[in-house]
Parts: sequence; C-alpha cells; structure tokens
Amino acid sequence: MVISQSVSTTLRLALVASVAFFMSACIPVRQNVVIVPQTTGSVWAAETGQPLGNIALQAHLRESKIYPDTPILSESVGPFLIPLWEEERTDWRLPTVGGTYREGYLLEARHQDYAPAYMHVAFIHPFERQADGFPVFVYTEHMELPDTIAECPPRMATAHAWTLANDLPRLAEETWFQEIFVRHGAQVHMLDEYFSTTLGHFYRSCGISSQDQQAINQVYRRGVELLLQNEAYLHTESVSSNANPRRGAGGINDFSTIRE
Repeated sequence: MVISQSVSTTLRLALVASVAFFMSACIPVRQNVVIVPQTTGSVWAAETGQPLGNIALQAHLRESKIYPDTPILSESVGPFLIPLWEEERTDWRLPTVGGTYREGYLLEARHQDYAPAYMHVAFIHPFERQADGFPVFVYTEHMELPDTIAECPPRMATAHAWTLANDLPRLAEETWFQEIFVRHGAQVHMLDEYFSTTLGHFYRSCGISSQDQQAINQVYRRGVELLLQNEAYLHTESVSSNANPRRGAGGINDFSTIRE
C-alpha cells in the first residue's frame, strides 16, 4: 500500500514537472491572425448561367459567428468581395512550433427569389489573407434529399450541395460553366472540397453505412471527373499551380481579363 502511494505521488510530481517545463519553454508570440481572408468570387444562376447581382453574402464561422454583420451584396455582373477580418493576438507556444493549419468557412448567398446557396472557402490559418475566384451557384429550388441524408440532422448547406452535385454532369458540358474556371479564377478543387465537406461526413455524423456514403460521394465525383477531363481547365490549373497553388485568375475588378 505504501509503495502504491509512493508510485502515485511520483507520477503526479512528474506530471506537474513536465507541465511546468513545457510552460517555461513556451514563448509569447504576438501576431495578426486572419479570421476571414479577403475573399473574391462570383455568383451565377445555375439554371441559366447568368451572373447575379444584389445577392447577399455572409461568412458562417465556428461557434455560430457570422461575418460581416451587414451582408455584402454581389455586383450587377456577379462578382463579390468579402473584406478581410484579422485580429492581433498573443499565443504561447514552443519556439519550434509554427502553428499553421488549414481552416475554412461556409459562405452563404441569399436572395428572396432563390434558394440559399453556399460554398466552402478554405485558407491557411493564421496568415493567408487572400482567397480568390470562389464561384457560388444559385438555384430557384433545391432537389429533394434521399432518405439516407434526409433522416440525418439537418445542416444548412446539405440541400444545396446535393442539388449542385447532381447537376454537375450537366454543368460540366456548359460553355459558360467552363468559362468560370478559364476566365474567372475558379478551380475544380473548390467544388471538390465543398462537396467533401458538406456531403462526405454522414457515415461519421449520422451513422449511415460506408456503402451509402460511397454512393453519395460517387454522385459528385462523376461531375468533378468530367471537369478534370476538360483541356482548357487543365491548362489553367497547370499555369495557376506553377505560379501559386492558392491564387485565383480573376479579381473583383478584373472580371473579364485572363491573368495567367
């Protein structure tokens, strides 16, 4: 009994000592942290291919935060700009720890004549200040969800993502849709990441079978593969990747110019 208590005391002391050592080794790092990068993109009517103005856009963040408080409106020919949000913070960390990781937020687009539309905007936290070229495709109404998804707890982007995923093979054949990737800075990985984020979680969050999850994934993968086979897109992606794998080709005020 005495030996057991002695071992327990030793372990507690060792734990306290290790925590104290860790804290003493940390240093304060004061830096500007990006909460929302400046984000540019464009809004399109998925049924017609027309750019849409006067669409209200806001970023949905963790802990139910919304930015900005007053929605940003897309311009008359479709482009939009979400302003940068960054804060000065002090973190304690080991000198060898960089502290960067991949982060993202859900961009919401709303208008009284359309169903809500979304896009996942990914960036490198805490330093990436610019995210360009994100397309948002708006529908007048969403498709009905299959039972495997409809029975799961609702999430705001599920219906839109499912509608877009099913429509992607048609969109992949549309010239106006391909032009968004050639001329306006969009990249296929943006759509792929949006789908995987909004539709790829049900086997974990809702307990559906892996076979059902694979069937859901195949719905959007078919459309993504069609886009990846487009030679114009592949050329744009290759040039963009060599220059900067995260930048877009078109800006908010350069909507009709190819920048390679």
